[in-house]
Order: sequence, then structure tokens, then C-alpha cells
Amino acid sequence: MAMAAKTVIKKTMSLCLLDNSRFMVRVDYEEEILKKFKNYEGRQYDPVKQTWSFPLKEFERFMADIKELKKQNFDISFAKNIPQSLTKKLIEYNNNNNNNNNNGFIWKDL
Repeated sequence: MAMAAKTVIKKTMSLCLLDNSRFMVRVDYEEEILKKFKNYEGRQYDPVKQTWSFPLKEFERFMADIKELKKQNFDISFAKNIPQSLTKKLIEYNNNNNNNNNNGFIWKDL
């Protein structure tokens, strides 16, 4: 008797810059990441848009949390409006944490 293939459902997350001091995240419901978000200093949740926003000073922490999410079938999209300094960190992070593939990062206008 053959075993049925297990279906893997990818979750999505998108990130964009709100202004020069905050970034916004839209994410499919995932209890583990929401617990992390609730510990970020200066967090704000918009229940109408179902988005989170954080001060840019929390960006490094966010990137560390993303590293864990990448193991949990998340596709993560970054808007093109992210400033060069953050883009550099994202590229360095991506280059240091993948094996010549996109590793789930998608760059696009959001």
C-alpha cells in the first residue's frame, strides 16, 4: 500500500518601508511568529489591514526571526522601497544563508 504524499502549504510574508523610521509586515497567521512580534519594542498592530509595524531599530531582530521562519515554508517578499542600507543587510543575510538559490526571498513592488 502506497503512502500518500504530504501536502506542504507555503505561508507568505511581505515587508515594506512605511516611512524613514518604521517598517510594515503582513504575514499569514502563524502563532510562533506572532508571539515573537508581541515582544518587539514599539510594535503596532493594525486590525483593519491585519499588518504589523515596527521601528527600524527592530530590523536586525526581525531578520533573525526570519531565519527561523525560512525553515517553516514561508515565502518572504521585500518591497523595492527599502533603503539601500537595509537592502545591503538583506543581501548580506541572503548571501550568508543560502546555497546559490533565492532561499524564499522575493523582491517586488508591494
